[in-house]
Amino acid sequence: MKRRNFLKAGTATVGMFAAPAILHAAETIRLSVAAGHAPVVTWVNRLDKFFIPEVSRRLAETGEYEIEWTTAYSGSVAKIGGEIDAVEQQIVDIAIVGAAFNPAKLPMHVVSYFAPFASEKYSVVVPSVDEMNQTIPAMGASWGDNGLHYLAGIGVDNFQLFLKEGAENLDGLDGKKIGGIGPNLNWLKGAGITPVQVDPPQIYNDLAAGVYDGVLLPAGLGSNFKTHEVAPFMLTANFGAMSWGALAINARRMAGLPAPVQAVINEVGRAYHADMIETQEAAEINGLSTMQEQGLTVIDMTEDARVEWANALPNIAKEWAVGLEAKGIPASDVVREFIRQVRSRGGPVVRDWTVGL
Repeated sequence: MKRRNFLKAGTATVGMFAAPAILHAAETIRLSVAAGHAPVVTWVNRLDKFFIPEVSRRLAETGEYEIEWTTAYSGSVAKIGGEIDAVEQQIVDIAIVGAAFNPAKLPMHVVSYFAPFASEKYSVVVPSVDEMNQTIPAMGASWGDNGLHYLAGIGVDNFQLFLKEGAENLDGLDGKKIGGIGPNLNWLKGAGITPVQVDPPQIYNDLAAGVYDGVLLPAGLGSNFKTHEVAPFMLTANFGAMSWGALAINARRMAGLPAPVQAVINEVGRAYHADMIETQEAAEINGLSTMQEQGLTVIDMTEDARVEWANALPNIAKEWAVGLEAKGIPASDVVREFIRQVRSRGGPVVRDWTVGL
């Protein structure tokens, strides 16, 4: 397997595969990969440590093709949110594409953010949205509309609330400034909370500087970002795991690859999806344990308080769907299918967001 970096190019020897009486050189194919996030987060780590080497390993078994990979992480080529344009314009071939950062281009794929308290499990929420790319034609077609070929759904584990000062429920947050990535700021509606848009790489410094009093984050990311060092309380609100994007390849580039290479990339995309389920759920458990060992105080929200919070929100799913329906996007069907998929996988769905649609 050949690997090089956009910033530090290297060389590797092309493997030679022997056939009876003749030596055949494997055809070298060059593919570039980017992510706005750093390899510290699981989806980039598994892209680098699982997807890339697994594609190379499977192709090496055929002896026909070898990939020379060029990688660029941490926003060195495509910033967080800019990956979709980088792939569409073929600045890079493959990238982690965040629908949560591109709601105008991939509006249906952030449905979980508008139906919180559905399920705490990554293994329920992310496969639900992943399957919806087949059950709702408009969702599947939206990738091609943006010049992408979909490989695997990506998400994060159960969202919690990290705080500089402890609180037990919604009332305890009155007057506080709480940060979120955008779509999840809707979870703060109807309360005396000031929502603040965050820039993920700046969360630690912004909390330390008092830009906001708390932040909505999954435990796995909270540990990655060392959020507990500046916000030492975590309220287990259990907003749920979220599906926020996908691993995708430029559609024209994919179509131009040899059929055996396309097949392997698709197959490993599905394997990456499965690997991420296991990896992300382990990251949640390990991250929480690590933070507690380092002084994080966990405050368990009662189930009654959680139900009260869910029911105190306006119907954010309906608000979201109505706005998209006006643009011809079948968002009401997306909400209904999401709730159906989650329930079929055992998700508790604290509030039925389909009511009133």
